[in-house]
Amino acid sequence: MFFNKTAYQFIYLCFNTLFGDFNEFFISLVVFMLIDFVIGTTKAFIKHEFEKATFKKGLGKKICILLLVCCCNLIEIHLFESDYQIRNCVMAAIIQYESISIIGHI
Repeated sequence: MFFNKTAYQFIYLCFNTLFGDFNEFFISLVVFMLIDFVIGTTKAFIKHEFEKATFKKGLGKKICILLLVCCCNLIEIHLFESDYQIRNCVMAAIIQYESISIIGHI
C-alpha cells in the first residue's frame, strides 16, 4: 500500500514539474485533445479511410502539443518566475486550434 501511494506521488510530482498546475486550462486542453482525437479516429473508421500513418501523425501532433506546453512551463518557471501566464496563453491558443479541428471533423 505504501508503494502505491509513493508511486502516485512521484508520478504527480513529475507531471506537476513538467506541465505545471492542473488548472482549468490544462484540463480543458486535455479534454479538447481527447475529443478531437476520438472524433477524428471515429470519422476515419466510418469513412473506411483509417491509415496507420495518419493515425501516427495525429498522435505525434498531440504529443508535440504537450511538449510545447511543457517547454512553455519550464521556460516560464526558470526564466520569468511568473505564475503560468505564458503557459495559459499558449494553452488557450491551442484550445482554440483544437476546437476548430473538432468543428472540421463534424
